[in-house]
Parts: sequence; C-alpha cells; structure tokens
Amino acid sequence: MMGPASWGWVESAFASMKGLEKPGTLETVDTPILFIATSNDKLVCIKAINDAVSRLPLAELIKFGSEAHHEILREVDEVRSLAMEGIIEFLEGVVSRS
Repeated sequence: MMGPASWGWVESAFASMKGLEKPGTLETVDTPILFIATSNDKLVCIKAINDAVSRLPLAELIKFGSEAHHEILREVDEVRSLAMEGIIEFLEGVVSRS
C-alpha cells in the first residue's frame, strides 16, 4: 500500500542528502548512471538533478520539458518511447565501453 512518507523515512532522506552534498562524494562514483528527468516535475527539483549529473563523472541525463511529469515511464506513448530509447542507448553504450 502506498501512503505518505514516515518521519523515519524523511529523517533518513535528509541525512542521505546531506552526505551526498559533501564535496568529493559524488565525484568518486565510477558507475555509469542514467537520469531521466523533467523540468516539469513538481516533486523532484530539476536543479538538484542537474547538479548531481554535473558532479558524477559517468552520468548522463535524458531531460524532458512540459510534455512530461514526475513518472516519465507512465507518460503517453511518445514520451515513454523516447525514454525507453534513451535507456537502451545508454545501456548499449555502457556495454560497448566495458
């Protein structure tokens, strides 16, 4: 059952974010990471995503605008298809580099 976040979850989330904000933390991650985001998200801050992508050495971003909202893989076919194509391209790139 989905419901609101518990206070324990919120406390842990803030502690986790504080740790990730420390200089040098994200910069040491050597795992390829794909972000799929939209500037139209009302739950997740696109600036925070852009900042994380800029700090992670192997990060890539697929960015949508007003055509998408928070749950991009549950959007209309056109948006979801673009996201899926980007995921496939990202994974093929990861495989070809390894």
